[in-house]
Amino acid sequence: MSDRIEVPAGETGVVRLFAVDLPPEDIEDFADFEREGWPLISALGLYDLNPSYVEIFPVSNLDDMGLPGYLTEGYNIDPDDLRDDRQFLGNIRGHVALISSGAFRGKAQTLRLSHPLIWLGTWSEPRPELDLAPIRSDAAQGTTGDVGAPGKPRFPRWLGWALPLAGIALGTLIYLISPHGG
Repeated sequence: MSDRIEVPAGETGVVRLFAVDLPPEDIEDFADFEREGWPLISALGLYDLNPSYVEIFPVSNLDDMGLPGYLTEGYNIDPDDLRDDRQFLGNIRGHVALISSGAFRGKAQTLRLSHPLIWLGTWSEPRPELDLAPIRSDAAQGTTGDVGAPGKPRFPRWLGWALPLAGIALGTLIYLISPHGG
């Protein structure tokens, strides 16, 4: 296991699993992201982490689903990617931290792990195969590419300032010729 993990810039769809080696009574404090100097950030060797992409929980909360099932159902990890790790994941006890790519805010970072974190594994969501073949439909023709120069405006630009100016002049004239205006 490594105590240094590289997170590339722009990473998406990756989840990292860590054991949290603390007694149960210390977990709440460790998981409190609103606390000044959030201990998880220090244990990862970071300065910033988005808590919306971090989960810290006891494995026993997963009941019959277990970690393999949770990674498959909750994080869309391909079951085939977990095949070799299924028994290992099924034997994990205590608290774990699951950290998704979004926690790193798209920045390249180096995790420098320290107590109480122990890296257990990293998995990626399957990337969909993209079909980049041209769309063969009349509706798709001519919708992309060179648009050309913009057309002439529908009315002359001077109307944009002349109409309000004419309105002000007309209003002033009406005011001046009214019985209480002059």
